[in-house]
Amino acid sequence: MMAAVELEPTAADLASIEAEWPVIELELELTGLELKRLGRPASDVELRRERHLVRQILAARLAWATSVAGDLVELEEVA
Repeated sequence: MMAAVELEPTAADLASIEAEWPVIELELELTGLELKRLGRPASDVELRRERHLVRQILAARLAWATSVAGDLVELEEVA
């Protein structure tokens, strides 16, 4: 028999998810846009919206990665 495994997220897990949430939201919005136009060509408005979302996602990922890198630097300084 296997031992029970704790599956509940820790406070650190939840904080990490919350910090990454802006990226997740934008990616979900982009996925929704892509699903709406399956099987048909995209309109000019949809293509502009998609490009805008991609730029927002890249900016949000950069902000998140910079935040995580800053946290790592702080941890190294404490150690």
